[in-house]
Amino acid sequence: MDDEDGDGKDIAMNSDSEEESTRLDSSNLSPTICKEGIGNPLEELLNNVASGWKYHVSNTDPVKQDWLKLDNATTIICGHMSGKDASSKTKDCGHLPSFWK
Repeated sequence: MDDEDGDGKDIAMNSDSEEESTRLDSSNLSPTICKEGIGNPLEELLNNVASGWKYHVSNTDPVKQDWLKLDNATTIICGHMSGKDASSKTKDCGHLPSFWK
């Protein structure tokens, strides 16, 4: 549905979403429940994946080369935006992961 009330937000209302919002009671949700139910398992998953991903990426030359290209491009853009010489790296612009430096 279009923005009928002029608040700049698109509104998508149907009977299903109204029923869903009625069933979900925000008073039953708490930061503790969210952290224990979503945050902790997600953090654990990401920590387990991160070590394998770091090893994989650091030992995959094409990924490393693409990352270097991205780092060079962002250095040029940062240098241009800050008015500095694009060929000189600044501390703000270096995006190369520490395990490749």
